[in-house]
Amino acid sequence: MTKTVLSVFLVFALMSCGDKKDQDTASATGYAYTIAHPDQWEWGSKENIKTALNSLKAYENGNISEALKNYADTVTLQVDGFEGRISKDSMTTLFIEDRSAVKEMKIIMEDFESVKAKDGKSEYVSLWYKQIWKDQDGVIDSIECMDDLAFKNGKIHLFNEKVRRFPK
Repeated sequence: MTKTVLSVFLVFALMSCGDKKDQDTASATGYAYTIAHPDQWEWGSKENIKTALNSLKAYENGNISEALKNYADTVTLQVDGFEGRISKDSMTTLFIEDRSAVKEMKIIMEDFESVKAKDGKSEYVSLWYKQIWKDQDGVIDSIECMDDLAFKNGKIHLFNEKVRRFPK
């Protein structure tokens, strides 16, 4: 019995050793959750913000070739109902089809920021905005969007969009 109690105690002691760093990080930061690399981001490139905003503005205006001008040849696309790596040509086709259903569009930008990892391996621009459109039948609708665009060598190689639909 003593060996069993000692074994259980050792198992719990070993398990808690692995959590010591996480516990120290949590108590030092006051965060309720810990991650492998807390506070790893710093302000990123204003040029990336301009690229992202110009791309969105071109899409709003229906100019798909201009919207995708600064995208890489292959893009990871993550949107409502679809996720995959596709060619820029395929993305162009998808965006033309999507935008052709819209007669008018208005973007109301709420906020944006550019961040980069302190190790220099990742750069993102995040956009928060409301998108309001009128379809070809005159029906008006809107969604709230949060987009993350990942950059590499000045080109967008990942487009991740999260949306919130408003109740009718």
